[in-house]
Amino acid sequence: MNMRRAAPGIPATASTAAGKLRSPMVREVSLAVGAAVTLTGIWLLILPTVWSPGGDALHYLRLADNPRAQVHTPYTYRILMPLLANEIGGRYHYREAYQLLNAIALASGGVAAYLLTRRLGGPRGAAYVAMAGLLSLPGWLFYLYQPYLIDPAAMALLAWSMLAALSGWTAVLPLLLVATALARETVIAYAVPLYMIFREKWIDWRAAIRVALVVGPGLLATTAVQAKPAHGWPTQDLLVQAGVRIVGMKLDDQGIVAALGIAAGTSLGIWWALGLYGFRYAGRLGWLMIPVLAQFVVGGDWGRFSLYAFPALVPAGAIALWRHPRRAPLTGLVVVQSLLVFLDLAIDGHPKINGFQPSTYVSLALIPITFAVLLWPARRSRPGTPLPVPGAGTPVPALAADPVGARPEASVPPAAGESSAAPEATPEREADGAGPGAGDVPAVRAADHRGT
Repeated sequence: MNMRRAAPGIPATASTAAGKLRSPMVREVSLAVGAAVTLTGIWLLILPTVWSPGGDALHYLRLADNPRAQVHTPYTYRILMPLLANEIGGRYHYREAYQLLNAIALASGGVAAYLLTRRLGGPRGAAYVAMAGLLSLPGWLFYLYQPYLIDPAAMALLAWSMLAALSGWTAVLPLLLVATALARETVIAYAVPLYMIFREKWIDWRAAIRVALVVGPGLLATTAVQAKPAHGWPTQDLLVQAGVRIVGMKLDDQGIVAALGIAAGTSLGIWWALGLYGFRYAGRLGWLMIPVLAQFVVGGDWGRFSLYAFPALVPAGAIALWRHPRRAPLTGLVVVQSLLVFLDLAIDGHPKINGFQPSTYVSLALIPITFAVLLWPARRSRPGTPLPVPGAGTPVPALAADPVGARPEASVPPAAGESSAAPEATPEREADGAGPGAGDVPAVRAADHRGT
C-alpha cells in the first residue's frame, strides 16, 4: 500500500502527478549544472592564470578595489562584476572573489547553452555536446586564464535572458536584463531579438510595449551608472565615434580577410559551420545575430564580440549535429576543437584572444572540413531501407509550459540527409530522455520558428 500523503489542500493524484512532472526536470538540470561545474573546475586546474593583468583588466580591478574610483568610459558603466567582487572579497580579497565570480559565470553560460538546446528542440545528448563544446573553446577558456574581465558575466546573462524570453519567464526577465545592463551597457541592442521572440505579426505594438517594459529597467540602470563622474569619452556618441575609428585602423592594419579569420578562429571555431548549417533550429533566437554582428562597426575586438553569438549558434549547431547522419565524425571534430587549447599551452604557454595563435589556424582549417562533412551528399540506401536518423524528432523538455504545445519538428523542415518520417520508440531515444513518462516538458512553440 502506498502510504505517502499529499500536501495539505492538494489531492493525492495531483500531488503525485506534480512530483512526476517536476522530479525528472529537476534531476536533469541538476546533472547539467554538475557537469558544467565539473568541466569548468577541470579546466581551472589545467590552465594557468595571468599574474600581471593589463589592458582592460586594470580598469576592472581598480573598480573592484574601489567602486567609486575614476576610470575611463566605457569601463565605468560595467560595474556589476567589480562591485560584486568588492562586496564579496572586500579590500584585500577582491581578486580572489573576482576569479570565483568569473568561473561561476562561465559555468552558468554552459548551463544556459544546455537549456537553450533543450528548449529549441534538442535531445539531452545534443545539449551535452553544446555545453561541453562551448566550455572547452579556446576563446571561452581565455577567460579562465584572464579572469578579471566582464565578458563572462555579460555573455552568461545574455544567454539566460534569451532563455527567459523563450520560456515566458516574464517576472524574472527584467531583473536579468538589469543585471545584463550593469555587466555591459549594450543591453538596448537586445531589443531586436526580444521583439522577434515576442511578436505575433511583423508589426506588433503589444510586443513592442512588452519589449519596452522588460528592457526599460536595464536602460534606467545604465543611465544611473553613467551619471557618475568619469573621464575618457564623456558621451555615448563620442564613444561610438572612437570605436568606428578603431575599426578603421584595425582594417587598415589587418585587412578584412585576416580580421574576420581572427574573429572566427578565436571565438566559436567550427560552431560557426555547425550553427550556420542548423540555423533554422535557432528559430526566432537567430535574430540575436543582428546586435552581435552590429558590434563589429563600433569596436575592434571582433573575436570577443563573436562569442556573444553562442546562445543562438551553439544550440542550433548541436541540434544539427545530433540529427545529421554523420553524427560520429562531426562529434569527433567537436572533440578536436575542444582540445585545441592544449596546442596554445604547448606553444604560447596560455590561450589568447583577438589574434592569430596556434589554435586559430587549426580552427580555421576545421571550419571548411566541417562544412564538407555536413554538406557531402549522403549515400543512398537500398530501396526500403531508410537511412538511420539518430535522435531525430526527439521531444524536448523546456522550463515552462507551452500554451500551444506544438513541437518544432512540425514546423522545421528536415536537413539534407534527414528523414521526415515520424520517429519510432528506440532504446537510443529513451536514453535521450524522450518518450512518454520521461518527464519532458513541451518545447518552444512552433510560432518561434516562423519568420526567420
